[in-house]
Amino acid sequence: MRALFITTCYPSKEYSQYCIFLEQQAQALKRSGVKTDVLLLCEGKSFDTQRETYNGVDIIKIGIAENTKYDLLFPTELSKCDRDKIMSVLDVDYDNVSFHFGGLKILRSVIKICKLKKVKLFIHFHGLNVWQEYSEKYKLLYDYYRIQKKSLYSKADAAVCVSKKVADKFSERIKTVPTFTVYNGVNTEFFKCEERSFSDLKKLKVLTVGNLIAIKGHNYLINAVS
Repeated sequence: MRALFITTCYPSKEYSQYCIFLEQQAQALKRSGVKTDVLLLCEGKSFDTQRETYNGVDIIKIGIAENTKYDLLFPTELSKCDRDKIMSVLDVDYDNVSFHFGGLKILRSVIKICKLKKVKLFIHFHGLNVWQEYSEKYKLLYDYYRIQKKSLYSKADAAVCVSKKVADKFSERIKTVPTFTVYNGVNTEFFKCEERSFSDLKKLKVLTVGNLIAIKGHNYLINAVS
């Protein structure tokens, strides 16, 4: 079996921890016998297709046009030139495509390419921003985005979600697409639980990891510590 990840974000030598869970998933699939490649779409950059191997995973880099304000407001696709670049990668006989990160414009084109190539498409959701319901600042705009998203997501062969809560969010609106939950794993060689007495600590030290946005709930941590 052969799989292709499509994403606009992936670890690199400069940013080795950036979206490292994608790299870990690709490596785990390879260890299980699935030949896994990564198609990294670099928005706003123009260069010929580049290929490299990073930490045991084959990376194919393609430069594509950057989104414009028009693209965000109206349903559009990638240019024919950019679509042809992706098509050339899919000339290899992949059994499935895993779509991880990329805007609606990219997803719309990837769906059409996968249908044309008769390749199964799995859309991955790595957080609760499936429908972006937590954003009330531009409510009408996000309502419009959700209509577009529902139309596109319903064309996938399956949805892969990082938690049951995310899977429930997806299936609330789309019941025709099979939904699977795959949690991010923990490398126990790096992260180990040690017994420590709270009284042994001279100063309380807390590390929180997450985007600085309201949905992450950093305010609860600050209130709890205070």
